[in-house]
Amino acid sequence: MNKKKKWIIIFISVFIICVVMVFNFCCKNALIKVVYSQSNLNKNFTGILSGPLQEADFELELPDGIELLELFSDSLKEKLGSPLKIEEINEVTVWRTYYYRDFQLVTDFNYDTGKETIIRIVITGENMKTNRGLKVGDEASKIVEKYGLCEPSVHVNGTTLYTYSFKVIPKNQSYNRFIYIVVEKNYVKEIKFRKRY
Repeated sequence: MNKKKKWIIIFISVFIICVVMVFNFCCKNALIKVVYSQSNLNKNFTGILSGPLQEADFELELPDGIELLELFSDSLKEKLGSPLKIEEINEVTVWRTYYYRDFQLVTDFNYDTGKETIIRIVITGENMKTNRGLKVGDEASKIVEKYGLCEPSVHVNGTTLYTYSFKVIPKNQSYNRFIYIVVEKNYVKEIKFRKRY
């Protein structure tokens, strides 16, 4: 009987040690992942995220009621005035980019109907901020302070992209909102907004 108890105690001890080792391994990997994300942004990061992300954090207040996935009407074009330039990419669909002083509008143009839909808004100037106060020219560490940790992707041209998304589930049709923050030499270069059904 004593021998049996002894083996049971040994088995339980070994089992507990294995569980602790697996737990420590998982925690270590999770910690490495978080530290890696932080170190890519700023090794001295001490900022605190101001609450969980909401849909409003993925919206942008632009003049004259510009909205993603809404029509870029003639009246709206008139209100905005002449763009600095217009670029057009004609592939499977026609994309037009309208360059204004502090932002760009990318549209999907339908030749059959003559209608344009705004599919992307890009902040390019320092005079505009996101709803969380991020702007072009800010240090990359401010991204984490405002939007939380994420694992950025490094592009071949030397820029780094930080992507945040938010899923909205209304009564009729769900959609996703995205913010793409482009960083060059540790400073925010562009902030892109998208909305996709």
